[in-house]
Order: sequence, then structure tokens, then C-alpha cells
Amino acid sequence: MNMLKFYRCDFQVHSPRDRGYRGYPVEDMTLEGLYRWAQILLDKCRERGVNVVAVTDHHDLVSAFITLEVAMTKGYSDVWVFPGLEITSESGIQAIILLNPSIAKGDGSYAAAATEGLQNRVLTALGQSIMATQNPLAALQAPSWTELQSLKNIPLQEREEKFKTPRVERLNKSLDDIAQSMEQHFRDQYVILPNLEKNKQGILGNESGRSLYIDACAWFVGGIIGGPNETDESIIKGKNKDYGGRIVACLRSSDQRGDDDDVICKYFGQTDHTSWLKLSESSTISVNQALISGIGRRVFDKKPSIPSVYITSVIISGTDIFSKEQLLFKLSPSLNALIGGRGTGKSLVLSALMRVFGKDKEWIEKSKDNPETLSAWEKRHLSLFQDSGPFSDPKVAIKVEYILEPSVRYRLTLNSPGFSGSPVWSLDTHNGKDWEKISEYDCFPGSIDIKPMFFLQGQMSALTGEYQDDLTRLIEGPVRNIRVALRSELDALADDVQEGADKAIRLNHLKHEDTTLAGQIKQKSTEQEAFQKVAQVGLNEKEKSLFEAVNPLDRGALAASEIIKSVKSLIEELQLGRDRLQKDLHHEFEKLESLKLLDISKFYDGDGFSNDPYLNSLVATYENIIAQISDVVNYGNESLLNIQNDESQFDNKINFLKERAKGIADREQHRSDAKKKADDLGQEIAILQGKHKEVMKEINAIESSGVTTKGDEALKKYKERVQEYSKQLIKRSNEISNDDTINLYVQIKPGGRFSGVMERLKEIVYGAKVPEKTWNEMKDILDCDKEPANIISQLISSAISALKTGGNTMIPDIWKKCGFSEKIFQNIMGLTSIENWSKLSVVLADDHVEVKYKRRGQKPIPILHASPGERAVELLRLSLQTTDGPIIIDQPEDDLDNNFLAHNLVELVHHAKGRNQLLFASHSANLVVHGDSDLIYVMGTTEDDTGKGKCDQVACGTIDQPEICSKIEAIMEGGRKAFENRRRKYYETIDR
Repeated sequence: MNMLKFYRCDFQVHSPRDRGYRGYPVEDMTLEGLYRWAQILLDKCRERGVNVVAVTDHHDLVSAFITLEVAMTKGYSDVWVFPGLEITSESGIQAIILLNPSIAKGDGSYAAAATEGLQNRVLTALGQSIMATQNPLAALQAPSWTELQSLKNIPLQEREEKFKTPRVERLNKSLDDIAQSMEQHFRDQYVILPNLEKNKQGILGNESGRSLYIDACAWFVGGIIGGPNETDESIIKGKNKDYGGRIVACLRSSDQRGDDDDVICKYFGQTDHTSWLKLSESSTISVNQALISGIGRRVFDKKPSIPSVYITSVIISGTDIFSKEQLLFKLSPSLNALIGGRGTGKSLVLSALMRVFGKDKEWIEKSKDNPETLSAWEKRHLSLFQDSGPFSDPKVAIKVEYILEPSVRYRLTLNSPGFSGSPVWSLDTHNGKDWEKISEYDCFPGSIDIKPMFFLQGQMSALTGEYQDDLTRLIEGPVRNIRVALRSELDALADDVQEGADKAIRLNHLKHEDTTLAGQIKQKSTEQEAFQKVAQVGLNEKEKSLFEAVNPLDRGALAASEIIKSVKSLIEELQLGRDRLQKDLHHEFEKLESLKLLDISKFYDGDGFSNDPYLNSLVATYENIIAQISDVVNYGNESLLNIQNDESQFDNKINFLKERAKGIADREQHRSDAKKKADDLGQEIAILQGKHKEVMKEINAIESSGVTTKGDEALKKYKERVQEYSKQLIKRSNEISNDDTINLYVQIKPGGRFSGVMERLKEIVYGAKVPEKTWNEMKDILDCDKEPANIISQLISSAISALKTGGNTMIPDIWKKCGFSEKIFQNIMGLTSIENWSKLSVVLADDHVEVKYKRRGQKPIPILHASPGERAVELLRLSLQTTDGPIIIDQPEDDLDNNFLAHNLVELVHHAKGRNQLLFASHSANLVVHGDSDLIYVMGTTEDDTGKGKCDQVACGTIDQPEICSKIEAIMEGGRKAFENRRRKYYETIDR
């Protein structure tokens, strides 16, 4: 597919054969050396980014055809080579002649060895040469291939003269004669580029040349090699009537002649020594068209700009309206044109694009709610996707591939675009190898960064009438992009303001809590200190002695009590023993009596047994024991009595001492209680200190995070950004009003359509009992102010500031200015929250735009009073000036008058191409031809097997291709005339 594209060109490169070449070794002056040099040159082209090169030795074509052969046979398809030569005409005017590369194709090998005859045909057309020394006439003749092959056998001291180009001072023909001769023998196979420089042998420095320049006939292309001098700029730009007043192409070149240090000179490929031409193919026709097309297809001194966002292809499948199951449209980043007769499907393609980009959303809603308000173009578009429409089938799919800077590829697909089905959008991105799905959506994803601007058939002239909101969007232009960015930024700022304000309130609360906790800690510390002092008051020496005395007495009393218990126990045991002995003795007597062994009464007289010594002894023993026990018992009773007396004494002493120590004990208990209270207070203080530490930690975290500062800055930035936006709007209105190329007078009042914001404000403050009188006063203030948006932002920001400090601040001046009283303001502060105001801050009031049309010599009139054509012209100018995204227009000629199409459109389109991708569907040859369309699709109709007509792509290409030109002449309105006008415009003298 042939598509116009910018190529970096150098049309003046000399080879080592040229007599002006420097630093080339004599030993390399051979045919083989020329082939090596050609490959070095092509490698340098790749290295330095040169896409198109012309080898132009003086009056010689050998190296040019060798370089072409190497490029075509050694894999240098990315570098286009034009064979050429530099000549000096009879009057001394120099020029470059480029030949069509295909002229040397021959049997397909591009063999330089086979071009000897071709070279001689060209040289013959140039005429005879005038030798620099002896001045005889000598016919120019190409060296034979055999001579070139034998160069390596010539001695070095003789080789250079044989190797170099012929010595020629000038040719014996004028440049005009040379051009006529070339036209006769090589029609459409050559381009002549005269040298215009004044200080060299160019047209501007040559009397004969200046005359030729002024009276240039159809062959004249115009051009400059090496760059114009400053004194020539006005002439080159067509500002000097003495030179014909015609703009010509300016081409930079390196004039490459080698360096002492390198085979290729250092200037080769540098920005100020190359030019960019927009070409579709490696042909002289394409170069010729680029040169006569003006600034749209040629750039020098800087890299040409192309749109950063553009559609690369459109694929429509699944509809039987087209002859193929799938129709592919690859698009140029610049100007694309769909041409063809009526009913060939041009508008269908544009409507498919509008649908996939979701630009018909409002129309769809309108068709449901108020179908009677639909415009003609809206109805026409929607019908394509309704039942029985060509895009209603669920099988239909519309795919659009596009590029966002820096060269990121995306693919947006809409499946089942019909209204009766369930449309599904999907977005993919290309990873360098394959497509990867990002997501699917049931409605157009608004996050997509490409925003094409559409004008359907008849829409442009109506937009400034009943659809003035659309005109407003165009007028605001780049500022609306700022508005979109501002809207997004305000969302983020609102979040920052909200967070900052919340944190500020929290910080104030924490600081209050910090103060409270600090007070509590101080109070309890004071109490603790007092109790600690009480607890620390100890016993004096006398009190200590008293307590020391009490304790031993207590211990003595306890010991005496224990002794008494022991003695009592011992006495009881002795008494029990005595009683047992008496009982045992009595028992023995009873046993004796029972045995009748003894009449005890006879023997016992109360003093013993007088008659029986044994019994007396036994009785005596028992009585002795009993007596001893009785003695012990008596002793124990006496001891017990003594001990009991001691115990009583101990008790008396203890009671006495305890009475004495009771006061001391009470004091000691008080001290102990104080110590416990101090300890309890210590625990409470520790808890309070822990809370205080956490509070301080949170305070430090908030303060160190900068959230509150960020919130304050966000609030400040919010006001600044709204003010900046207002200034940008006013600046934009002044730019349009003062722009001589736009016939509009514009006044913009930022935020001038504020009714929506006021309604939101009323909702927020509902319940604050704001009188209607106050609302009316506020409305009057906003109506009278030049920048209502600033007042609204001040109201919001001051409310947020007041709430941050607790809402107890005095009423701000801006609220007073708008008619609010102190009481009402405080009511509002009590009812609203920061969240209410931060949400309101992102609501931007629409701007009020007043547009008038300026007619020369007349007072501006309301835009609605201008004619549809006048309105459409200004709309197109605004569109091209406003957006950097694709602009898609269906049949703009229906809205634009022919005079504008023929005389003004080209300049507009050429300026827009570097910024906007353009896609026009048109019947107008003026638009397609004069606009220098980068890619043209010729649409037509064919019949299927049933005889049903189908839309189809008949051809695609550019006006560089004769077959495309033939199609334009055949099917478009004014086709041949458009080409004639174009040729006349660029070739003939124009009196400016």
C-alpha cells in the first residue's frame, strides 16, 4: 500500500569519482573501490537516519547507478537511492537532476554494468560539454564498463585522472533547453532542482537565471541546495515581486565530498544539512509532487512533526453491506480521504468509527427520551445500528487500532454494535509480539485516551446554530483540555482537602485531649507527691523503743501462757497418775479380800499393817509414790500460780503499752494508707501517661506526615487553579478575537453558567434558613462579576477553612459580599461538613460564551446571523486549531463554500497535519487534491451473485500514482480542474 510518509533526504551527495571529492586513497580508485564506497554510504545512511539519498557527481552517472545497484541487491530496502548528477548550464546556472530509480531496472537486476546506454542517453539530452581549459565542444559520454574494470591495472600516478569525472566547465545548453530535452526523452522520469543561491552559480546570482526564474515554464520545480542565504529569504518565500513573487521549495543538503579523516563527510545526515519530503514511493513523480505541494510535504531545518495520537487501522466485519466479509482500512497519521460516488459506503465507515468511540451516547439517550429533537445527521447515524440497519447484525464487529505517544499500540473492538443486541467493547494492548486483553466493558470506556472529533454530514453548519454548546467546546479548545485536567486535579485536591481537613480536626481534638491529659497528670502527680510525703514520715526513737518493748512483752506473755499450759498439763498428768496408783492399791486390797487371804480389817489399823511386813512394805511403797506425786502436784500448783501471776503482769504491761501505742499505730496506718494511695495514683498516672504518649505519637504522626499541610496547600492550590483556569479562558477568548485568520469575536465568562452550582449549594445548606433575598443577591453578584468561578471557589475554600477551626470563626468577607449574614453563616457552619464542601469543590460551573461573527468593515454580528457556510468555515478553523486528536468529517464540502475549499483549506490542512490526524469522506476533488491527501481510498460498488449492490474498496494510494489521479478525475466533482488549478498554482507566476 502506497501511503505518504516523511523521509529524510539528501539530494546532493558526491562520490570519489567527483573532482571535488577529498581524501580518497588513489589505490581505492577502482571499480571495486566504488562498490565498497557505495556500501559505506548506505551504511552511513542507516547510521545517521537518512532515508533517501541521491548520488550526484558533476556531469557523471557511474557512481549513482553503482550505488543504486548495491541498494537494490544487498538488502538496503530501507534506503531509497535516486541516481542523479549535478550540472552547470550555459549561463552558469547549476542544478541537480534526479532520475527515476526504476529507469535502471532493466532485466530486474539493477546492474550498473547494463546502464552504459542509458547514461549516454541522459548525457546526450544535456548537450555537449565546454572544457575548462581549451574550451572546445566535446560530447559528453559515459565511460565503458571495460574502462572501469581496467582502472585497477593503471599505475597509481596515472589512475586518478582516468578515475575522475570529465573536466567540464559548463554545458552548451540553457537550463530551459535542458529541461525541454529531458521532457522529450524522459517524461515523468526526472526532476530538475536549480540552485537558487545568490552567492554561488545559482539563479538568484545570475542575470540570465533571474529572468528564467521569473518566467519559469511548466517544468520548473524550484529548489535550493545547501540552504538559502538570509538575503534570499524574502525571494525564496515569494515576497519579492521582482523575482516573480512565487514560493519555492527549499532543500538542505550536505554537498557530501568526503573528508580527509573519513570517506563520508561529517555534515552528512546532520539536521541542518538534510531535508524531509513526504513521499509515497521511490519515484521522481512522488518527489515532484512533494516539491510542488508546499509546506505540507516538505520540511527543512527541523524534524517534521506528526500527530502523537492517531488511528492506524479500521476493520469492519460481519455486515453484508460490503462486498467482503472483512474490510480493512489502514490509515496515515496525517490526512486520509475516502472518495467515491454517493452510496459507496464512505459515510458508513465514519459512522462505524463514531459508534466504536462512543460519540453517539447522547444521541442514543435522546432517541429514547426525545426522539423528535434528533437532527438529520443524528437520525441518519442511528438508523445504521437499528433493526434492519447494516450494522444491526450481532455478528458485526468494528476494530480500531491506534497509537498513543510514545508508540504504544492499542486495539479497541466493538462487538454487536446494534442497539437491539448487547454491545461489548474490549480493549487490548500490544506487547511487541502479541495482543493482550486489558478489559471488557458493556459501555464505551471513558478512560480511553484517544478522543476523536466527529462532524457528520451537515453537522458543521448547524453546530453554531441550535447546537451552540458544541461550538462553545470548540472555542474553549485547548483550555477545555485544561478544564478536563482541572476536573481530574480537583478530584485529587478535594481528596487532599478532605483528608487534610479531617486530620486537622483530628489534630485539634488530639491537642485538646493532650492538654486535658497533661492537666490530669499534673493534678494527680501533685496528689501523689502529697501522699508520698505523708507515707515517708517515720517513727521517732521513743516511738520505736515503745514498739520494740511491746514486741518482747508480747513474746514473753506468749511464752508464759505456753508454760502455764505445760504446767497445767503436767499437774493433770501427775494427778491422774496418783489417782491410778490409789486405785491400783485399792484394787489389790479387793483382790486379797476376795481370796479370803486376809482380813484386812484385822491387820490394818489405819497406820499400816502391823502384822504383815510385806503388806506394810507394799503399802509404804504406794504411799511413798503417792506422796511424791502429791508433792509434785503441789509444786506444780504453786508454780502455776506464780506463772499466772506473771501472765497477769504481762497482760497489764501489754495493755498499758498498747494503749500508749494506739495513737502511734493509727499514725502508722495513716502512713500506710497514704503509701497505698500514692501507689494507686502512680498507676493512674502511668495509664494517663500511656494515653498521653499515644496521643503525642498520633499528633507527631499527623504533623510529620504533612497531611494537614498538604490539605492547606491543596486548598490554596484549588483556588489558584480555578483562577488560572479563568485567566486561560479569558486569554483564549482574546486569542480568538484577535486572530486575523478567524472571523469570530468571543467573550468568555468563566463559571458564568452557575445555576447548577447554586442548586447544589442550596441542597447542602438546606435547613440553615437562608432567605430567598440572599440567594437573589448572590446571583446578582455572580452575574455582574467577570469571573464567577473565582467567587464560587472562594466561598467553598473559606467554608472549609472555617470548619477546620471548629466553625466558630467570623463570617468571611466573601460571604458578606454575597449577602449572607453572620447568623446565617453560623447556621450553615453548624449544618454542613467539610465533606459537603469538598464534594462541591469539584463541581465546575459551565462557562458562558458569547460568540459574534466578524465581517470585514462591519460591526460583529451574533453568530446565528452569519450564513451556514460562514459558520462552517469558522468551525473548521476552530476544530483544526483546538484539538490534537483525530478529526473526522463527513463531506465537509456540503458545509464549506467552494471559494474556501479552493483558497483557504490547503493552508489550514497543511498546518493541521503535524498535529491532527484527519479523515475526510468527500466528493470534492479540491479537498482531496489541494489538501495533499496522504492516503486515498477510492470507494465504489459491485454486484454480488444475486445482483445486489455492495460497497467496496476499488483502489487506494496517493496522487503520486497516476491510476489514483485517473479515479479522482473520473468520479469526483471538479477532478481535472482541481489538478489543473493545483499545477497552475505551484508552477506559474503569482502576482502577490
